[in-house]
Amino acid sequence: MDATTSGKTENGPIELLAPAGNIAAGYAALHYGADAVYLGLASFSARAAAENFSIDELAEIVGYAHSLKKRRKIYAAVNTLVLQNELDALIDLLAAIAAAGVDAVIVQDFGVLNILRRYFPRLKAHASTQMAIHNIHGAETARQIGMTRVTLARELTLGEIGAIAAKSKIETEVFVHGALCYSYSGLCLFSSHLYGRSGNRGRCAYPCREWFRPARPERDSIPARGAGGFVFSMKDLALPHCIAALRQIGVTALKIEGRMKSPLYVAAAVNYYRRLIDGRFHPAEAREFASDLQTIFSRPWTDLYLRTRNNRGVTDPKIQGHRGSPAGRVQEIKKYPGGHFLRFKTTLPIELHDGLQIDIEGQPRPFGFAVKNIHCAAAACAKRVFAAPAGASVEIRLPRGHPPISPGAVVYSASSQKVKQQYVFSRPKPGCFRPCQTADFEVRVEENGLDLAAASAGVKARKHIAGFFQPAKDIKQVEGAIEAAFQKLGNTHLKLGKLAVHNPHNLFVPISLLNAARRGISRALELEIDAGPQKYADEIKAEFYADRTAARAARPESGNLQWNIKTDQPHLLAAFGSEDWRAIGEVIVECAPDIFPEFFKQLPVLSEKIGPARLRLALPAVMRSWEMDFFVKTVKTFLAAGRRQWQISNLGAWSFLHSLADGGTRLDISADWPMYARNRAAVLQLKTLGINGFTLSPEDDFENARALLSEFAGAAAAIVYQDTPLMVSETRVAIPENHVREMRFASSRGDQIRIVSRHGRNTVLSGRPFCLAAHLNELTGAGAVLLRADFMHRAYAAKEMLDIWRRLRAGLRLTEGQSPFWNRRRQAGADRGPGAPA
Repeated sequence: MDATTSGKTENGPIELLAPAGNIAAGYAALHYGADAVYLGLASFSARAAAENFSIDELAEIVGYAHSLKKRRKIYAAVNTLVLQNELDALIDLLAAIAAAGVDAVIVQDFGVLNILRRYFPRLKAHASTQMAIHNIHGAETARQIGMTRVTLARELTLGEIGAIAAKSKIETEVFVHGALCYSYSGLCLFSSHLYGRSGNRGRCAYPCREWFRPARPERDSIPARGAGGFVFSMKDLALPHCIAALRQIGVTALKIEGRMKSPLYVAAAVNYYRRLIDGRFHPAEAREFASDLQTIFSRPWTDLYLRTRNNRGVTDPKIQGHRGSPAGRVQEIKKYPGGHFLRFKTTLPIELHDGLQIDIEGQPRPFGFAVKNIHCAAAACAKRVFAAPAGASVEIRLPRGHPPISPGAVVYSASSQKVKQQYVFSRPKPGCFRPCQTADFEVRVEENGLDLAAASAGVKARKHIAGFFQPAKDIKQVEGAIEAAFQKLGNTHLKLGKLAVHNPHNLFVPISLLNAARRGISRALELEIDAGPQKYADEIKAEFYADRTAARAARPESGNLQWNIKTDQPHLLAAFGSEDWRAIGEVIVECAPDIFPEFFKQLPVLSEKIGPARLRLALPAVMRSWEMDFFVKTVKTFLAAGRRQWQISNLGAWSFLHSLADGGTRLDISADWPMYARNRAAVLQLKTLGINGFTLSPEDDFENARALLSEFAGAAAAIVYQDTPLMVSETRVAIPENHVREMRFASSRGDQIRIVSRHGRNTVLSGRPFCLAAHLNELTGAGAVLLRADFMHRAYAAKEMLDIWRRLRAGLRLTEGQSPFWNRRRQAGADRGPGAPA
């Protein structure tokens, strides 16, 4: 059976997870059959430019989703990296999210996870795709640190996904539709280093969608548009033919990307994949609904690397942006006294006010125009109509000044009135579905008034209503009146649980006073409930910061300054003299699959020169299944030789190392910057894994670095020099020169970049290295005692490396260096933190 027409397999239900950038999109997703919706709030959302949800809207959609006959789930995305000075705001937000009753929180930052597990143990945590989990070891580590689900990297093949789903004991979530990043999500610093807007902070400026052309190192002028292309611009992921296969291998959830998309797009995407999953499509219907989705928004579709990791047609290098659904091909351009008319035979219905687009050779975007009139071509333009069915020959007036249009060019439907009217959905009245909490009430009738108490989920309220009551003629009637009064909680967000009535003197209470008493105690309880999350957040903050004074007092003296070197080219160190080795704390050597055979011979020599305790081996940020034989062999060899010092750059490397070490072997593991410890909670989470050393992020500004150094200076390495990987990608650049190891490009703004190709993987570097040589005094003044210089990714000459090393040690400024974040506040449009306007 065709996978397009049936998603049914023996493995049972599979979750369809839909995006919502605002509450209307959330209701659209639920209306068209999403099993779960993921959404962001005003802060700490990886889609900060989306409208996002307020806390009240979150509570409303949670209440609505949970009230449906088939209960649906709501996941809150708190999936950005958090700075040290934002921890208070983060704790406040998590307390409010927990009170709203969400089903899970999606996280990237280890600090968010640490706070969730310590203070909100009932809230499930899902690993965001920003964690770049791409192998079974990453999934296993996520499980061990308390996560219940992982969103796998989009780059994985069906075989890799199947192996993780089968072998891991954690839920697996896979993207099936939407926009793609050129880089592994979470490993992209392209926007941050070019424009000061971090994708890891929800502020991506999307420079990967810009035009680049090949450039020579000496070229410093802005390149012309005549060459090059959108070399990093990815097509859209679409896996309609793979639904059955994904279910067959045991995937838990299928995820649609699109928190920046409209409610109309969400409705169409959910409807399409819901029907695919349920097997409710005939092939013709599947094509129709796919066309609807493409018309609303679509770049060309790709299945990326799901079927094969050798797929090369995954970028769209010549045209940028929304294309639409094919609606015919240009037959000719007719010239009449009234202007130029486009003649073509429709493959889709069109009507007035639709939008059409045509790709124009040499133009970076399609030429688009509105349908302002439609003529039946068979009537020689004599018959004007409001709409034309599929299969009709039509002529449509082109706007004045239109570009040359070639016969045979595809005409796309880029906006359709019919499609817009087709996807309608209802939205409940605001406030109707806020979750109600069960409340227990106690009413005590005394001669001088009513003593009232109420409790709900540990929150309590008391109130006294004054009054002077007479003996009742019928005590049963009084008790019935009290019960009837407290049943009337319709204007509150409470529902009656237990009601205890004490009337020892058998007194009569007027109904008007009972109603007033109910309103008073209910309001008092609701105020306490509303204040509860903030009270709990304040308690968390008091406890969380209680140990900071002791930690700060333990900071080492700055006079113990130590330099480390990290390299993937250890043969370059042969040029170092005795003075060059002075004050070096560690040499960190990365193990990569394409490392030269002499590598294993050189390490003992290097170890003898600097001492075995000062040599640390590193695992890279990406370790795919076809590379694991190399890593297993290498790690086993070094562990057998007594190597205990390791550095990791991905979550999976932790469990991978421990899986190969003997049970009694104590490993000394540090974390490189892709492990992202940008706040004390994240550092504490790394410590729970036995990781005592971490690396400050190249995205950190001075204030955040100083805040971390004030507490963790002895554990925090500050990178002073490196060719920062701006993007790490499995996608090769689609140009004739892609067989070479290094290419240079320049953007239309003149930004220079390098693309280095190693073992089939591309790493994008800036034209100038990251460098804080001009800020050493600031660093050491802030408490830095561990400084690091990296010679990685690009090929260095021994003399070049030695010269840079000596200048860094001497505190000299490097003319080719840059520090894009150190002077963050002086940058126009810089990343301003969660909730700040873009």
